[in-house]
Amino acid sequence: MSDNGDRNKILATVAKAVDDFTEKYPDRWVIFRGSTRERTRLYRMAVGINQDELSAKFEIYVYVEDQILPFAKNLEINAFLIKRKIL
Repeated sequence: MSDNGDRNKILATVAKAVDDFTEKYPDRWVIFRGSTRERTRLYRMAVGINQDELSAKFEIYVYVEDQILPFAKNLEINAFLIKRKIL
């Protein structure tokens, strides 16, 4: 946490890395989480804000406790599981 105002740049970098990877390997899942609960919450908020756009291109699931569930904004998420939709 540096508080230097680059949060959106970091989130865009993560999104671009997922997009690039799943474009090259569309049959693979990307699993990620933040380094802290707060960072994972930040990712949840970013995915939630962009859910319609992201869901058009990706299958988005989350790991919650001992379950894998479709993404929902109100869940206490442990990790994300994302795969490119094959259209």
